Amino acid sequence: MVVVDNLSTGKRENLYPDARFYELDIVEQRDRLEEVLREEQPEVINIHAAQKSVPKSVEDPLLDLKINVEGLINVLEICKKVDVKKVIFASSGGALAGGFCPSGD
Repeated sequence: MVVVDNLSTGKRENLYPDARFYELDIVEQRDRLEEVLREEQPEVINIHAAQKSVPKSVEDPLLDLKINVEGLINVLEICKKVDVKKVIFASSGGALAGGFCPSGD
């Protein structure tokens, strides 16, 4: 198992002890991410990278766009270049929950 994370909200001690860990940012360190994926040659990538704070997303929506969209695009483009066979994208519960709908349309 390989883990790539910038540890902006996570902790190293929460990682599976036998995982190979690379501390890097999928937006700012695209070239390094490509190096890691070429070295590791994963068959499957499970993407959980995102800006998770709702208050931060309201305060700075462009940061969300950068991390959540640009980061995802970087990962997907690199996966295509290095021939990753499968990608699993994990969304938030907010995308699926049946909460308040602000419009009746």
